[in-house]
Amino acid sequence: MLMHHEPGKDWTLEEIGRQVGMSKATLVRHFQDALGMAPIAYLSHWRRLKAYNALRYTKDPIDKIALSLGFTSGRTLSRALVRELGMTPTEIRAHDE
Repeated sequence: MLMHHEPGKDWTLEEIGRQVGMSKATLVRHFQDALGMAPIAYLSHWRRLKAYNALRYTKDPIDKIALSLGFTSGRTLSRALVRELGMTPTEIRAHDE
């Protein structure tokens, strides 16, 4: 999947649709049917999952992880993780230690 290979890219519905040969409406409908969410919501979820794994299994600084995944800063990533998981990056890193 395109977004999996380049999660940090500034994806738009137009760009994804163009690359897979679908209109925006068709793309959204297929995503909704297959995954139960819109493409951009899926991309956000995928980025947070990648960030979680990077925090758990690497020593990379949060700003580096954030920028590589399309977040504007480590602070933005931190807020997104707290919103979705209820855990700060520090708590994620300390998990299972």
